[in-house]
Amino acid sequence: MESQLPRCDVTEVSVEEELGLPLYSVRGEVNGDRFEAYVDAERSRVLSIERDGEEVYRWEGILVSAHRGANRLAPENTAAAIRKAVELGANVVEMDVRQTRDGHLVLLHDSTLNRTTDGSGPVADLTLEEIRKYDAGSWFSEEFKGEKVPTFDEALEALGDHAKPDIDLKNADPEKVIDALRAHGFNEGVTLYCNDLEKRRTMVELSDGGVWPRPKTSLGKWDLPGIIEEWDPPLVNVEWEEFSEDFIKEIHLAGMKAFVNVHSRHDTEYKMIAAMEAGADYIQCDQVDVLVRLLMERGWRE
Repeated sequence: MESQLPRCDVTEVSVEEELGLPLYSVRGEVNGDRFEAYVDAERSRVLSIERDGEEVYRWEGILVSAHRGANRLAPENTAAAIRKAVELGANVVEMDVRQTRDGHLVLLHDSTLNRTTDGSGPVADLTLEEIRKYDAGSWFSEEFKGEKVPTFDEALEALGDHAKPDIDLKNADPEKVIDALRAHGFNEGVTLYCNDLEKRRTMVELSDGGVWPRPKTSLGKWDLPGIIEEWDPPLVNVEWEEFSEDFIKEIHLAGMKAFVNVHSRHDTEYKMIAAMEAGADYIQCDQVDVLVRLLMERGWRE
């Protein structure tokens, strides 16, 4: 099958100025469509892209996503970790949403309580009351002794109006998740990661476009045509193993934003900087304080 990837041929580059800032204006063709991109000349950052006169991409700054909250400073997926992430300046907080035996939504990454509480057993086999008896903080440090597994409602309350949730949907009912989001005023721009394609589709449909799926690319740029055809998403999920500056450019030319993951073993300053300089729109990390500092040092955040 012939590739549908954007083929970019540059025909003209000029230097302009807007609001006192030097800009490159890059013009050319992408798969037969005329395009024009404006690039920050000082930081080599693509600011906007138009194809045949229609804007398909606009940079809105680098958004910081806190993986399971500020999980290096507080126990993951707890209200304390969410509050700390917000305090540090996270724009987005990733949270793993599961459902208890009696139908309540809670935050927990693993399918069981074993690793991050002093209890045990599958979340799906326990009631909310049973789960709330356990301590979800002491395993991290005595400072957080008594921290409980939060309900999804409590997690959204901890965000306030300072950050948006990024939902990693586990076994939870999509309709319950959407109802909770709406009850807390999160009606648009909620990002979603979900390996269950049927649940992902249901979430998007029920949200009337307010939930943005971030499909995972397992083959780098070669996944993009299928993702665009199937989901036409506002953004795509990019793991570090597939990450490259060229891949980010392909994503932007296709009219999408890049959600780049540098958490877990990839959570280093070097990789954060590489993601920033390559054009990531979202960067998901564990060390929120470090990423915010790096952005401020480079003038990309006040």
